[in-house]
Amino acid sequence: MLMEKIQHCKELNMPFKREAYRIGPTFWGVMLPGEKSAKELIHKIEKYDSDKIHTISLEIFPYHIIIKIIGTYQVIEDDWRCTMSIGLVLEGGGTRGWYTGGVLTVLHEEGIHFSTVYGVSAGAMNALAYISGQINQNTATAYMKNMTDERYMGIRNLHKTGSFFNFDFMLKEQPHTIPFDYDTFFNSPVRLEVGTTDIETGQSVYFSKKEMDDDFTPVRASCSLPLIANIVKYKGHLLLDGGCSEPIPIERSIKDGNKKNIIVLTQDVSYHEKPGHGLSYLMLCIKYRRYPNFMRLMKNHSEIYNSEANLCMELEKEGKAIVIRPSIPVELRRYNDTEMLFKIYRMGMDDCRKKLPQIKQFTA
Repeated sequence: MLMEKIQHCKELNMPFKREAYRIGPTFWGVMLPGEKSAKELIHKIEKYDSDKIHTISLEIFPYHIIIKIIGTYQVIEDDWRCTMSIGLVLEGGGTRGWYTGGVLTVLHEEGIHFSTVYGVSAGAMNALAYISGQINQNTATAYMKNMTDERYMGIRNLHKTGSFFNFDFMLKEQPHTIPFDYDTFFNSPVRLEVGTTDIETGQSVYFSKKEMDDDFTPVRASCSLPLIANIVKYKGHLLLDGGCSEPIPIERSIKDGNKKNIIVLTQDVSYHEKPGHGLSYLMLCIKYRRYPNFMRLMKNHSEIYNSEANLCMELEKEGKAIVIRPSIPVELRRYNDTEMLFKIYRMGMDDCRKKLPQIKQFTA
């Protein structure tokens, strides 16, 4: 079976970039579109002595190939280019998340991938398609058409379920009508950290891919905006929108040891968040009066956001990050205005392409 898979790799004769990391005595190689060929990589594997390698297995997926080697991984690692200390950080932003979708489409087309993706709210939603290898213009168009479906979101859902968003439709029905590649997503070695907010503690809680269920409940929680979405109960937590506690999950990436980061924001450089209006805060106080830690968090939300946005700019000046953000302010009056959504998506693609030389040098 292994030799058949190796032969299949040779027959593909596709260009590949190599990324790698190790866990204990196991060495994992991820082959993604880029520089080297599968044939060359197989030759490298075949040259090692049998006493250095105990097990080799290959898994073929539509968008990548995983090579798992158990043996003297230090020797094998010398022939791989390790890029596993660069994080991909994705801000939320509701429908502005289509900008992020455009950025990720270009990164995927260019074969630029990362060890870990950090996402909150719409950023977490985009991360699902990116990791499954399904982030492209055709998929984006299909999802945009669903935005006009009254089941997607709207006042009717709010009256019926208590949530403006129909997450059952988004995360249960839609992945089957627009087939989601669960196998590629869950088998991909790319880690995902989804940020949510525990309303009892007022602190952020991150869930990894291993903690994800088939309904992507942590993503549902991460997208559940206060006042217009229900509290999500998951693994002993009461959760709401991840953007409440960490709207830009850059600090989590730094805490995990990533020395460099690609950061995708959905607000332009002129944006500075102002404190919320008295009426909206009063409504929050009424609905979440049982959660004082959450209320203190929301009272300071503008300070949190501006502080994280400033940190992103400082990291970029220090050469530790590349920030991709809208070149002009993103304005959207109607969430189901598909023409404007596609313009936002295209802006993300265009802005990312302009920075491709920097990104490629940064990740080299």
